Parts: sequence; structure tokens; C-alpha cells
Amino acid sequence: MDQAIRAHTSDAGWQLRLEDQIGTLEVGKLADIVVLERDPYASDPYTIHAIKVDHTFSDGRLVFSRASSMSSRYAALFIIAESGLDRLPVSR
Repeated sequence: MDQAIRAHTSDAGWQLRLEDQIGTLEVGKLADIVVLERDPYASDPYTIHAIKVDHTFSDGRLVFSRASSMSSRYAALFIIAESGLDRLPVSR
């Protein structure tokens, strides 16, 4: 899982020669946030493709929200930084 996520985050920023702007979560870099319905790290690898996106924030604004989602029950948030994803644990 880590290798797949890294391929879409920091490695992608490096390949585009934009690692100073995208790919990791750092102050001053561009970031979009995606809230998933479940943790892909805790999911069966053969079902990861079926994980739904509940909310997407882009440029600081909510641009997508699935009507039936219950984001307050999530164990984790997943962050996409332009072409990247990092994991942030959330305690509830």
C-alpha cells in the first residue's frame, strides 16, 4: 500500500519536477483533501478499488460531497496533495 501511495504522491511530484510545489504535505505546497469512506490500509487489497470518496476539498473549498456519507465516524482522513496522498490519524 505504501508503495502505491508514494507512486501517486512524492514520486509523482518528483517525476513532474514539481516536488517543491506538490507531492507531500508541507507548508506552502498545494494540497487537496479527500475523505474516504474507509481506511485503505485496513481494507482487503482486492476491494480497495471499491472505496468511495465521501468528500473532496480543492483550493480550500468543498467541491464534492456524497449525500449519504458520515465523515464524523472516520478513523482516518486521507489527504491528496495535488497528486499525492498522506495519512493523518484522527482520534474520536
